[in-house]
Amino acid sequence: MTQTIALQAARFLRERPYEVVMAGAVALAGVIALAGSAGSTPSLSGLPSASDPKALPAPPPLLVRQLPVEQAEAINQGIAIDTGPNPAAKAFSLGSADSAARAERSNA
Repeated sequence: MTQTIALQAARFLRERPYEVVMAGAVALAGVIALAGSAGSTPSLSGLPSASDPKALPAPPPLLVRQLPVEQAEAINQGIAIDTGPNPAAKAFSLGSADSAARAERSNA
């Protein structure tokens, strides 16, 4: 019985060599994908885990302090947000809304 299975595989290889090569290439791609994902798994030994408190440094404390208004305004003016032009926004339009919708929006 084993001889028959071996002969069937050899016959398949002779009759469909392209399909056998493609099946081998797909299998090789699958093995490479599995090996790549296994290499990037963070639970491997030697790598710090996220649950380890010694792995990451503590964040700096959030410092909030009271400032006089003049000093706060001076600090805020020293922070450049944008140097480009500040064009006006487009006018709001209700477009093709009916008069009931316009009245409702004007009362809101």
